[in-house]
Amino acid sequence: MKCVKCGHEMLDHSTAQTICLECPNCGWGFATTLSQPLNEDMTDYEIYLNPGNPETMEHIKQISALCHVSYLQAKKLLSSKEPVLIYKAEQEAASSLSKAGKVLQIAGCLEESSLRYTIIPEFPYEIK
Repeated sequence: MKCVKCGHEMLDHSTAQTICLECPNCGWGFATTLSQPLNEDMTDYEIYLNPGNPETMEHIKQISALCHVSYLQAKKLLSSKEPVLIYKAEQEAASSLSKAGKVLQIAGCLEESSLRYTIIPEFPYEIK
């Protein structure tokens, strides 16, 4: 790309998260962040805890913390014979995470604990 001020070839200092171009001749340049699709995703996802999960104390603690419920309520969620809604994105208040970002965070915790769950609609991002 050519500099809009002097016409010299711009230097590219871009990364995976930014676009950054600078003119080595006159110093003019610009930078901007790249928005990830996950950060723009405002889908009203739902996370369901599937039946058949272990009911160990560690799992009860995990569900209690994720769902903001007592240990007794968490045990009931884990022992349910039907899928149980544990998170609904439309209820999400304004925060630093997008709706999809919050779903990714919760799903990651469930994955780490080897708990079975379902996200509806289908979640298009890799859960780490």
